[in-house]
Amino acid sequence: MEVNKVSSSIQIGKTSNDPRVVDKSFSITKTVDCSVTGEISILNPVLLLAYDADLLGCNYFYWPLTGRYYFIDTISGVPGERLIIGGKVDVLKSFASQIKNTTCVIDRAKSNRSKWLDDGAYPMETST
Repeated sequence: MEVNKVSSSIQIGKTSNDPRVVDKSFSITKTVDCSVTGEISILNPVLLLAYDADLLGCNYFYWPLTGRYYFIDTISGVPGERLIIGGKVDVLKSFASQIKNTTCVIDRAKSNRSKWLDDGAYPMETST
């Protein structure tokens, strides 16, 4: 979406969970104002923040404007006591409730496999 300028706030902090974990724990360092100029990417946003040394060790943020969680890819300083952070959407945390409420058929499993589902990898019993 093309916009001239959008101001918002983000909750920025840290997570130590593996990226493959759906329900990541997230400790918020601060809630800060941010702005976006030009085109906004919901999947890979680039946000402009006021400089704060506490934010340099952060690796994760939540952006209420999009309702999504993001891994921080890049943090760089720019003139005027500001930071630019680049994010990459964390689809697992952002859509955790939808993922956990999904009913699926597991086609292949190491244990507890179904005798009635032939996935081609395990010999099936035949009745004659």
